[in-house]
This record gives sequence, structure tokens and C-alpha cells, in this order.
Amino acid sequence: MSSNVVVKQTLIIEGDSVQLIERLTDDDPKSPHYNEVISRTRHVVPLSLYLKHLSKSMPSGFFCPSFPGYPTARLVGHYHTDEKELYVLEFSPEVRKVLDFDDFYNDTSHNLAFPWVYLIVNLVDGNCLSVNSFYRNLPLTSVNDMLYLSNLPNNNNGLICLGKPTHLHGLPLYQQLTLVIKSFWESPFTHALVEHWDNAMQDIPGHPQSFQHWAVLSAENPEFVLSLAWMPYLSLKEFLELRGVDISHE
Repeated sequence: MSSNVVVKQTLIIEGDSVQLIERLTDDDPKSPHYNEVISRTRHVVPLSLYLKHLSKSMPSGFFCPSFPGYPTARLVGHYHTDEKELYVLEFSPEVRKVLDFDDFYNDTSHNLAFPWVYLIVNLVDGNCLSVNSFYRNLPLTSVNDMLYLSNLPNNNNGLICLGKPTHLHGLPLYQQLTLVIKSFWESPFTHALVEHWDNAMQDIPGHPQSFQHWAVLSAENPEFVLSLAWMPYLSLKEFLELRGVDISHE
């Protein structure tokens, strides 16, 4: 390869380990290896060790593993008590296809722009006990950063009231979390528990009036969601402490 080599690094969860994969691409058109890609594994560490390090930091730009089929999803935090494991998943802003059930349970898809989305997943012995969703206009960089209530239906103060995946016991962690992600983004939303949507429409200037209006605004300018003044809820630290996590020891 020539000296014009582009290096990209990705963290991937495989079973009970985390691998740092390095992809090298020759960017020199004159090189005989032009556009040739070489992949190599630079580091492999136990997943438990990685999570222990991750729980002590929420830094911007930190390499975090992604999940199959969800390239923008990253595991950015892991916290635990004696009884539960809490995982913080981050989704960068993008337009996503969302399913919506009407009053007659006919499903319709909408392409909706989302800000930074955070799911906090509570797993106990392979069981998904709860999933909370929150928004931010900027990525989390500290446990002291504020979480904002999402405008999605089927949620109560961030607690998602949708079907949760079952039979997770015995699966590797990345598969458990991937199934939780899939369940969240691919489950149809209904018209139940819409108080956050109603409050958002009343209190947030520029908020869309319906999923259809949201789709129109998303097509015109996908970044409009990053300028909305979402409703503050709790800081990540406060959220975790209410669930028994001692942040001082993280």
C-alpha cells in the first residue's frame, strides 16, 4: 500500500468480547492497491472489562460498539446495582421509518426526523424489565446532562409501553440489546398514552401537529427537531440514582 492510507476503526461486540476492527483503504489512484481494503483486528478485550471502563466515562468521541442492522446505535453507558443492569443506548439524529396504528389498527409508515435518542434498558437475568426513551439536541457527555421527554405516544414519563422482546436469557449481550432496539423501532405506535404528545404540541413552539405533519417537516428540513425546546425531565445521574445506582462509585 502507498502512504495515502485511510484508517477507520470500529468497535464490535462479538459474544463476550469487544473487538477493535481497523479498516485500511489505499486512497492513492496511482497505487496498484487503490481502493483495496484490508481489515484487521487490533484489540480484543472481555466485554465485562469494557463495560467496567465504560461505566466510568461518558466522553465525547469515545469508541463505542454498534449493533447489526442499526449502524447509528451505540452503547454509551453501563450502570448496575446488585439486582439490575442498566444500559444506555444512543442513536444519532436521522430520519427513521416509524409505524403508526390508526383507530382501526391499520398500520401506516412515516419517515420522521429524530434528534439524539437515548434508550435506557433495564436487563435482569436475560429479562428486559423496562425501556425508557429520551431526547437530546446534543449528545450526552456527562451523567449530569439533562434528559428530555420524548414526544412519542405509548410512553409515560419516558417509560415505553410497547411490547418487549422475550426469551433473551442465554443470548450474548449484544444480541439481547439488538432485539430490544429492534422491538423499539419496529413496533407500531398506537394512540394510547398520548399525553406527552399533547403536552408537546401545546408547550413547544414549532412542534408538529401530527405524525403526517412531522413527516412533512422532516422532508423539508430533517434538522428542525434539533431546534425544538423539548421538555426537561431529569439528569442522567438523577434518573440512575432513583433506580438505586450509586454514581459516586461508578
